[in-house]
Amino acid sequence: MNRITGMKAGQIIGTMNGLEGDWRKAVAYITGTVDEELLLRREYLSAENRILVQQLQGRLRLTDPQRQTLAEIGHRLGRKALADVANIVRPGTILGWYCRASFS
Repeated sequence: MNRITGMKAGQIIGTMNGLEGDWRKAVAYITGTVDEELLLRREYLSAENRILVQQLQGRLRLTDPQRQTLAEIGHRLGRKALADVANIVRPGTILGWYCRASFS
């Protein structure tokens, strides 16, 4: 019997196992909330970018550092997700920049 809690070792372990499920629920809830907020932020930024692109006249000229930034992030993001968010350049072009990696 534990002097502090007055419980046997098996009772303490059983109580801890019961709390483990509560922790999992809490973590799942928090993670889901964060994921939902990130999705909403992405949706907002995508819509805002589409609006800004529609207001542009003519072809957009990117500098080498700008291409490099898009290429590095686009590569990490992957073709499928990039297709959802890329507005000013086609996903294949962005990934091509990454493959060539010649930003000089």
